[in-house]
This record gives sequence, structure tokens and C-alpha cells, in this order.
Amino acid sequence: MDTGSGRPRPEMLSLSLAALRRRLGQGSFARNVATLVGGVAFAHLVSLLASPALTRIYSPVDFGLVALYGAVITLLASAGSLRYEQAIPIAEEEDGAVNLLALCLLLRLLAALLAALLVLLVGEALVTGTKLAPLRPYLWLVPLGILLSGWYSSFSFWAIRRKAFDRLARTRVQQSLGGTLTSLGLGLLGLKPLGLLLGTLVNQSAGAGNLTLLAWRRDRAALAAIGRRGLVQAALRFKRFPLFSAPTTLLNALSAQLPLLLLGTFFLPEVVGQYALGFRVLTMPSAFLGTSLSQVFLQRATEARRTGDVARITLALFHRLLAAGLTPVLLLTISGPELFAVVFGRQWLEAGRYLQWLGPWVLLVLISSPMSQLFTILEKLGPFFVFNVVLLLTRFASLAVGGLLGDPLLAIALYGVTGALAWLLLCGWILRLAGAGLGVAVRLAGRELLFALPFGLFVVLARLIVAEPLPVTLATALALLVFAACRARQVLRGEWL
Repeated sequence: MDTGSGRPRPEMLSLSLAALRRRLGQGSFARNVATLVGGVAFAHLVSLLASPALTRIYSPVDFGLVALYGAVITLLASAGSLRYEQAIPIAEEEDGAVNLLALCLLLRLLAALLAALLVLLVGEALVTGTKLAPLRPYLWLVPLGILLSGWYSSFSFWAIRRKAFDRLARTRVQQSLGGTLTSLGLGLLGLKPLGLLLGTLVNQSAGAGNLTLLAWRRDRAALAAIGRRGLVQAALRFKRFPLFSAPTTLLNALSAQLPLLLLGTFFLPEVVGQYALGFRVLTMPSAFLGTSLSQVFLQRATEARRTGDVARITLALFHRLLAAGLTPVLLLTISGPELFAVVFGRQWLEAGRYLQWLGPWVLLVLISSPMSQLFTILEKLGPFFVFNVVLLLTRFASLAVGGLLGDPLLAIALYGVTGALAWLLLCGWILRLAGAGLGVAVRLAGRELLFALPFGLFVVLARLIVAEPLPVTLATALALLVFAACRARQVLRGEWL
């Protein structure tokens, strides 16, 4: 019976949720994406809500030091398992996949032990006299970070093979919540920058035990196939991954961390901290959408390769990423300085200016990075390696020019522009490799741009008329809420997924 209150009745909500589950379909691409994105979006929402408190507890210098530490960890851990974990979902035989898992864990352990030895023998000498000197008491976290993050990465690829996307989503929540609470709690106790350092470690590795326990419970019989002969056979069968994918991954990691390392070389840690925060906020859509879609795409496109359906799946992913990322990135790019001054404090105004030059690049990375899994699926790792070499060289040149001229904003602007051009070319290359029509992709991009323009014009008008940080921030928030409501309506009606 309708009470006339205007609120949806419980039975109506149940019917709507049931209809949505039927529309998504058990095991479908959309349902797998929704599972991962739902958990990860919640986790990043918590992190985003905590960020204003963190930026008032910790200084830009603290953020800069932690960003440099994270860059070192990422570089050392990026190819610690020689990228054999990427082959776990695509291995034809179960015995091969489980031996790949064991091989990855063994290689990660060896990498952590080697890092511990280096820290013990020459760690202090490496940081003395550099901008990393304040991190000297925390060098023991480096081998621990390599081991724990690698353990999580290995078992997450096993979970992808098992299509355990719900469990992966839970670990994303554990990582974000655990990392945020650790940073907040230790920061309030005055442990700076240790709180941010340990929060970063938790954010990289929490959930590893959960995935390990899941594999032990569900796949104990399969794990019994691990043996020395199986390890050797798996290593030889997928030797292309250490030969091509591992160097590519290392180059990717170096390219991604290059701004932090070079900014830390040419400028004070405060500049690194400003850049790190701006980059973090701008890449949040990529962090929860790009990673989740990438993992699901790896599994679905592997199946589509056998059925000849790669073009359709790739074009659908391109459209979904463009539709999800274009408007938010456009709005953040327009109102960056005002938004940062209000949300994070006026000491972070420069981070908003950096963000404005990085927007187009981040959007194209969001779109192209998940689709680049196609190089792995089609085992065309050599050409992708060449692309990453060129990308690294252009990034280095851009940042070095700005650094030598003593202008951090120029360095970041050149970095953003050259990066956007490179990833735009890569996006077209991937679509052609998949057999998807570039003309169709251009039409989809035009349609999404027309959809985003009213939101952008609304925020531009707010900047021109009011020109104060708070009203501009409120206008941006309103535009983002309307955009999210439009997308949610399309999802519920089955028009987007």
C-alpha cells in the first residue's frame, strides 16, 4: 500500500536491485566491473574524505618525502617477479598457472632479501647528503614494502584467474581504509612522516593475507602441483614476460616516478609534495576505474581472443572509460587552484596549478592504460617496450628543461603536454591493433565531449562571475554531483554498461 510519502517502498527497491542484477548478468563484464569499481570507489571515497585532515596534519615537505619513498619502492618492486604474474590469468593449463604463482612469490622473496642486503650495506651512504636524508631512519621499510606489495600483486592475479572479483574489491577497501587510518592515527600522535610512510605500506599490501587464505581454501588441490620441474617449465613457457614485459614495466615505473625523482633533484621536497597531492587527486578516477577495468578486461579479452570478439570488447572499454573520466577531469582541470585552496588549505594552492597542466594527460592514461593489456594478451610485448622507451625519453627531456631553468611549473607543463600527445598516439594504436574502427572511436569521443561541455561552461562562468575559491568549489561540486546522477541513471537503465 502506498503511504503517499513519496519514498520508494522496500519491495520496489528489492525489485529494482533484482532487475539491476539480472541486467548486469552473473559473470558479465559489466557485473565484474561493477563489483570491483563499487568496492574501490568506496575505498577511495574514504581516502578522499580523509585528505583534508591529512593535508592539515602533514606538511607539503612530509608529503614530498613520502612521495620520494614511494617512488623508490615502486621502482624496486615494479619488476621484482619479472612480470610472470601477468601470465597467471592467461596460462592454458592449471599446473602451469599454479607454478607461475609459486615462481612469482619466490622471486619477490629474493628481491626483498636483496633489497634488505643493500639497505644494510650501503643504504645510509646512498641517502646521506641528498634530499632523501630525512628518510634514513625508515630505510628498513623498503624491503618490507617490496615483499608485501609483491605478495599482494601475485595473489591478485590468481584471483583474476578465478574471477574472484568480489574478494579483490574487499581487499581494495581494506587497503584504503587501513592506509588512511594508519596515516591519521600516527599523524595525530605526532609521528611524522612515519605515519604517512606506514600508511603507504598498508595501502600497497593490505588484503594479501585475505587473498592467500582464499587460494588455500579453494585451490589446495591445485597448489599440490607446485614442484621444481613445474617452476622451470612455467618460466620457460612464458619467458617473453621477463624478456619484454619486465623491462617495459620497469620503464613504465621509471616514467611514472620520474617527475618525483627529477623534481626532488632540482627543487625542494615541498615542490614534490605539491605535485604529489595534485597528481593523486587528479588520478583518483584512474586509480579505482582504470585498475578495476584493466583486471576485468585482461580476463574477458583473453576469452574474446578465442572467439574473435576483441574489437567489440576493446571499443566498449574505450567508451566506458571516456564517459566516466572526461567530465570529472575537465572540471578538476578548470577549478584546480580554487578547489585545492578550499579543500586542502591555502598552502596547497600550487598543487592546484600543477593539476591544470596534467588533466589531458591523466585522462588519456585513464583510457589507454587498461586497454594496453591487449599487448599482453596478443603477446606483442616488443612494440610496447619501444613505446615506453620513447615515452621515458620525452618525459626526461621535458622535466630536465624545466628543472635546468629553475621553473617547476614549466617542468610540469611540458611533462603534461608531451605525455598527453604520447598517450593519444598509443590509444589510436591500440584501437587499430584490436581491429576497432578509429572513425567510430572519434565519433564516440565527440559525443562525450558535447556531453561534458555544459558542465565545464558552468564552472568557467562561476570563475568569471565570482572569482572566489569557495563559490567556484561549490559550483564544481554541484557539477560533479549532477554528472554522477546522470551516469547512475544511465547505468540503472542499462544505457551505459
